[in-house]
Amino acid sequence: MVVPMILFLGNVGSRQNRDAKVCYTNLMTTWGRRRQILYFVGALSVFALLAAGVYILLIPPVQLCEDGSRPPCKPLIGENIIVRWTRVFRVSKGVYDVASLVENPNETFGLDSFPYKFKAYDAENVLVYERTGQTVAQPRERFLIIETQLNTGARVPVRATIELGPHEWRKPLSSPRSLLFVRNGLFLNSPGPRLSADLVNSSLVELSGVRVGAVVTDENGEALGVSSTSFDGLGKNGTRQIVFTWPTPFLGTSFRFEIFPRVLGEFFHASP
Repeated sequence: MVVPMILFLGNVGSRQNRDAKVCYTNLMTTWGRRRQILYFVGALSVFALLAAGVYILLIPPVQLCEDGSRPPCKPLIGENIIVRWTRVFRVSKGVYDVASLVENPNETFGLDSFPYKFKAYDAENVLVYERTGQTVAQPRERFLIIETQLNTGARVPVRATIELGPHEWRKPLSSPRSLLFVRNGLFLNSPGPRLSADLVNSSLVELSGVRVGAVVTDENGEALGVSSTSFDGLGKNGTRQIVFTWPTPFLGTSFRFEIFPRVLGEFFHASP
């Protein structure tokens, strides 16, 4: 009875060894496959990162339009520039200044460059002088466009017009109008008209391309004379005195004045 039992136990042990070998082989095969998958995923991840880096370096990101949409961009539609008045002013014999008071009524749109053309006419409505130029317009800005030293010779201009050329509305990066203000303004009409004031830069950065226009009016608001000055920059929290003069006193006894500080630097989005 003992021997068959021993043989039986021996058969059981041999079968267990075979089963253990099969399980071990299956386990190693499964682990090998997992390791291969891990190697493949790792290599694929490295390749994806390298491809993304090359894409970022070689292909620039898409620049959105100024209204937040993707190109192609549609033109921004704004209200037209308003021309309040246009006048011609005698400086001396045969020499005149011409100016327009204009206003951009748009809350958020401006013009980084727009052309204009002044035309001066004599009493017979004959064109005496013509001059072109370019300027900018910030949102909600009211400003003077001035051209000086128009030499007309013996012809006398009595009125002028301004024509505004084609333009494209833009969104500025910031509004520099609020960074400049005027204080301590003083006008004296005799012995020669002189308007002085302090121009203050209230920002923490230097402002470049500063231009200031001024107009003197009578008590009814009729423009009597204009003048302008410009300088390269005004330092942060800086103050600069500005002075405007005219050759001969204005007629009248009561006068008003208005000063228009402007910044003509780059404040607009680049085109996509």
